[in-house]
Amino acid sequence: MKNHLSAVFGKTLRNKGARAILPALLLSFLLGSVNPGQAQALAIWGFNGNNNGTAGAYNSLYPAVFSPAVTGPAYNPSVFYGEGVWPAGGLDPAWYFEFGVAPLSGNSLNISSLAITMRRSSTGSAGGGPNNWVLRSNSDGYTSDLASGTLTTGAVTYNVSPGPSFLSLLTGRRFRIYGYNASLSSGALSRLVMENIQINGIGTILPARILNFGAMLRGKETRINYRVATDEAGVSSVIERSVNGTDYKEIDRSSPSFNAEDYRREYADAVAPLAGQIVYYRLKLVYRSGQQVYSSVAAVDLTQVQPVNLTLIRQGNTLLVRPAISGATQVAVYTTGGQLLRQARSNGNNSLLSVELPGQLHGLLLVQVSNGRETENGKLFIP
Repeated sequence: MKNHLSAVFGKTLRNKGARAILPALLLSFLLGSVNPGQAQALAIWGFNGNNNGTAGAYNSLYPAVFSPAVTGPAYNPSVFYGEGVWPAGGLDPAWYFEFGVAPLSGNSLNISSLAITMRRSSTGSAGGGPNNWVLRSNSDGYTSDLASGTLTTGAVTYNVSPGPSFLSLLTGRRFRIYGYNASLSSGALSRLVMENIQINGIGTILPARILNFGAMLRGKETRINYRVATDEAGVSSVIERSVNGTDYKEIDRSSPSFNAEDYRREYADAVAPLAGQIVYYRLKLVYRSGQQVYSSVAAVDLTQVQPVNLTLIRQGNTLLVRPAISGATQVAVYTTGGQLLRQARSNGNNSLLSVELPGQLHGLLLVQVSNGRETENGKLFIP
């Protein structure tokens, strides 16, 4: 039965009439079930009057579209073509056809192969359009070739194996087909013609999933709450914090119990050291395989919270200083031997000061903040 289904489905890539009458039940079977030992269709585009594809059970689709430079995309009637002045010379990154897949929340994808059926236009005396093509992806910003080849006026199915970097995907992948080295015969139109695309692979449910994550100011603490479901032992849930929205530091780690359908945890983060700024939190799941999944970021506004002490926060070689004293202040950073390393000034209102420290610093630093009337002193140890 499996071999028969594969043969019927494979035929649809080459036979437009057969694809048009493929039973809906058969298509549902091929897309809806995942056998870990057998690749399935993650996506199919048939282009029968539209560019709507059919997605697998574990993923969604990115639109199958021509780039804005291609002014005349249309259907005729069971192909999707892009007409325009395709580059007569080398590859032009503005001229392409794009499509892709993305895992649904709580799932991952293994893309094993792509089957792309396409051609150049058969109009005119000997056709027209790109003679060469290249396939690239957003994995590296569309810079490396995954596959390449030549185009003729007859439809050809090109089979591509993208490689190990397309396994265990937690985020989507977009693909672009660039057409170039175009030529026109007498009376021809310059077109790249797409007939079928199929992306094959396996979709799986992740061993742990983030059900909910949030952070809220409650009195003198920021309360971080989350819910996680796990199907695998050894998964770690990590709360991370940032004061600039870019550099995150771990502040709490927990190990949800094995097969927990709804593991809940609350963590209280003291507000006082972070007062006067916006603080960012996120949850990271770390699987035994080393894969990592992040939640969305929760921002907590502490700008109206008055600091009670001098606050020192180190982010790499950057020292963030928030004075507790009011008014315009000057910050000075010294070694324990009295050597001045850095100085900075603020405009008042307990504003956050950023001081770039010299590289390769270790040991104890002394920080002094003064507004001309009052002075605060603090210490920072760099291991």
